[in-house]
Amino acid sequence: MLRYVPTGMELCAVITQVELARRLRFSRLNVGLSQEAVAAELGVPRPTISQIESGKRGVGSLELAKLAELYHYPLTAFFAEDFQQALSDDPLAPLFRLAEFQPLDRAVVAEFVDRCRAYTDLEAILERGGTTLLPDYSSIGEPQNRLEAVRQGERVAAEERRRLGSGDDPMRNVLVLLDAQGIRAFVRPLRTGGISGLFLCHPSTGPSILVNGADPNDGLAACTAHQYAHLLLDRRLEARVCAAGSLRRDSEKRDELLEVRAGSFAAAFLLPPAGAERFLRDRGRVRRRRHALDLLDVFCLHRAFGLGFDATIWRLESLGWLDAGRRAEFTRYRPERLAKALGLPEQQAEDIVGRYPLHYLSLAMEAYRRGEISLGKLSELLGQDLMEARELVWDLGLEPEAALVPRAG
Repeated sequence: MLRYVPTGMELCAVITQVELARRLRFSRLNVGLSQEAVAAELGVPRPTISQIESGKRGVGSLELAKLAELYHYPLTAFFAEDFQQALSDDPLAPLFRLAEFQPLDRAVVAEFVDRCRAYTDLEAILERGGTTLLPDYSSIGEPQNRLEAVRQGERVAAEERRRLGSGDDPMRNVLVLLDAQGIRAFVRPLRTGGISGLFLCHPSTGPSILVNGADPNDGLAACTAHQYAHLLLDRRLEARVCAAGSLRRDSEKRDELLEVRAGSFAAAFLLPPAGAERFLRDRGRVRRRRHALDLLDVFCLHRAFGLGFDATIWRLESLGWLDAGRRAEFTRYRPERLAKALGLPEQQAEDIVGRYPLHYLSLAMEAYRRGEISLGKLSELLGQDLMEARELVWDLGLEPEAALVPRAG
């Protein structure tokens, strides 16, 4: 009987070809890939994958390595003594079960999870773990209808603003706010099915969110606040993928009610009633004259508070500042045209973010300064080549022999 013992993995379980076949099939299904998709990646006919998964054909070491990469599992997972435990330890599996990501997006999500794991590892190395300040509002219970979902979202948003001491002022940068609370918040472009973002809460990653930076319908800040709501209210689910614009306004389904609640939180968190009242009052607008708001009022409010343009219009209607007719009229306008006409950038300054959270960068640099990680590891964590990383640590004076002096030119 054929037995597999991968080179350099002598401590792994010795398994039969049939057992390896079963594990490979389970792994493929666990990440939501079809046999056709796997065959295309390996450059083989689909029946070949079927034969491998039925144990009728062996799998070569190079093929196995490619399958491990494709399924985003370490090669050792296929030979682990407790295979089910090895899979449960992988945070990618629930995400890939929740959505059928395009190949490029699968790589983006995998990179996101890798960065979150590195974030957690750096905290452990520097003994800075357990600093997450995130409260848990799950005791509020699940909403039973849309009205309850809206009210729960608004209630938690008001409580969070009180906890954070934000008053009714605009949130200048939600991503920085989350970073300060130990949340791993990344922005990456995603093209699959209008996905606005996802959240993950796993022991190996900590509380993490990925926001679609390609073209979020309601703005970067709103999409970030939406995922923040899920972490506050729904992290018992461990993972969730949110699709933009997928809700039906008459639906009472559980999953969609959770989305309604998160959307309500985002709107109330970014644009609190008193904040809108003060802003519009300073512009000479009063609530009793709902028709008095003009397009520029709405646009300026949208820009000041970071809520998406359409979301701002709906929010103003729910707060009694617009009637349905005026709301319908304003939704025909596009903020990009207004921004261009006013000579403003299309993207708000507070929406412009770096590739990595500031705290993540700080942890990586501190770990290198203490000699806990090599320059090569630092360059990997920062997504730079070795020369770029060396220039950076030289400029920052993190090398013992480096002087912190201005660079020439």
